[in-house]
Amino acid sequence: AEEAQERKRRRRIEQKIRPDKKPYFQASTSFDGWRFDYVFTTRDRGTGYYWDGTDSVKKLNGTLDVPEPITGDSAEKEEKKKRKNDDNLQPNKQQKHDKEEKTKQKDESVNPRIVNTRDQVEEAIQRRKERLQRPPRGLVVVDSSSQQKVLMNGWESTKDPTSGKTYYFHRETGQRQWDRPTADPLPEGWKSA
Repeated sequence: AEEAQERKRRRRIEQKIRPDKKPYFQASTSFDGWRFDYVFTTRDRGTGYYWDGTDSVKKLNGTLDVPEPITGDSAEKEEKKKRKNDDNLQPNKQQKHDKEEKTKQKDESVNPRIVNTRDQVEEAIQRRKERLQRPPRGLVVVDSSSQQKVLMNGWESTKDPTSGKTYYFHRETGQRQWDRPTADPLPEGWKSA
């Protein structure tokens, strides 16, 4: 019986099935250090520690490398070192602005055509929207009573500027053809009345 329970326990660990007693999420605004079986990240419930079970699997396989806790004088040294690194990693707003300006000036001097990427993307999206609202290029919409029947099925007719012949297109499907489209065909074996 004990052997069966041990196999079941091992299988649950290997399959990373969270024990009922372990919470899935532990809220935390900042990283407070390593926590067994948890990963610090931001997900659907916010920023904090989320259970992932990886440490239990590593412990089971004998590959878990537990970080040493920091205590006493070494804790103060570690905290000072962390603050110094944070200061180096997070420059104040003026330093950040100056660096961005230098980079921008350097890029513009190398290639004067470089502009803000966001503006380029917005302009491209606007051009695409405008293109999609226009009828296909080089086509003239034919105004005739027969067009009304064709439009009921989603088809439109236009004249080919080169040949002058009328051809038909369906915007939704992208289909194009020279022959006038007919009503939807009847299922196989059916006859029209």
